[in-house]
Amino acid sequence: MVLRATAAVVSVFALMMTAPAAGAATCDLPRSRTIADDGDGRVYKDRRHHVVEGCLRSVGRRVRLGRDSDDGFESYSVYRVRLSPPFVAAAISCGCRQQNRSGPIPRLVVYDLRSGRMVATVHYPDSDNFTDVVLAPDGALAWIAGRDGSYEVARLSPGGEQRVLDARTTSIDPRSLVLGGDGTLYWRRAGMVVSAPLR
Repeated sequence: MVLRATAAVVSVFALMMTAPAAGAATCDLPRSRTIADDGDGRVYKDRRHHVVEGCLRSVGRRVRLGRDSDDGFESYSVYRVRLSPPFVAAAISCGCRQQNRSGPIPRLVVYDLRSGRMVATVHYPDSDNFTDVVLAPDGALAWIAGRDGSYEVARLSPGGEQRVLDARTTSIDPRSLVLGGDGTLYWRRAGMVVSAPLR
């Protein structure tokens, strides 16, 4: 009885020791290019299948964020990737012919890499591009988006409340969004620093 109990404990301990290694192997896919990596979380492009995926080494689950390819007829792009485990955010656009418009339709997605579930999505049909994105550890999200040189700043709370923080104007610096350690957002408008709480 004692020997069996000891063997069971050893087996459980062995599983605990090999699980992180197995998860790391799942996340460290061959022929992939790293986009973001913080030690546990990794986002990469699978060059073989032309997709961008996120993964937590402690979990070992690969989560597909979107396609990233251009065959000369239709183009798919995954960009502005932000990793803040267990969450990852990315902007996705599709220059698809069937959409009957001159430019891509971008959207933002947020995934929980523990479950593989999409927890938020933001569609921006009146914009061509997300020029800057920040992601908080609790999944709160903020971005600058626009088109034709005119941009706005907006945010999405973990509860799903979306709000424009700075209305669209040509005076917003499209690549100036910063998230402070206290949860305050900062960006530049007309050469001045503007701030607002993320939550």
